[in-house]
Order: sequence, then C-alpha cells, then structure tokens
Amino acid sequence: MRSEWIGAMLRNTGIKQDYYRSKYREPISDPPSKKNKEFAEALKEILG
Repeated sequence: MRSEWIGAMLRNTGIKQDYYRSKYREPISDPPSKKNKEFAEALKEILG
C-alpha cells in the first residue's frame, strides 16, 4: 500500500521515481534547487 501511495504522489507531482529515491531524505538543501523546493512544497501540500 505504501508503494502505491508513493507512486500516486509522484505521478501527481510529476516527479520521477529515480529522482525521488535520490532526494527523499533531504528535500531541502542550502540553497534548495528548484526541483527540491517543488518537491518539499508538494509534500507540505499533501501532508499538511
């Protein structure tokens, strides 16, 4: 169920699984890249 949820989240945000796997532990860097910032914002929107 978890992998289905992650897959749906990635499809809805337009993020590729390879990118997610390489970044999911550190979505915000200093300074954040555009994709990292978009990913972190998408997670905030989804998770609240």
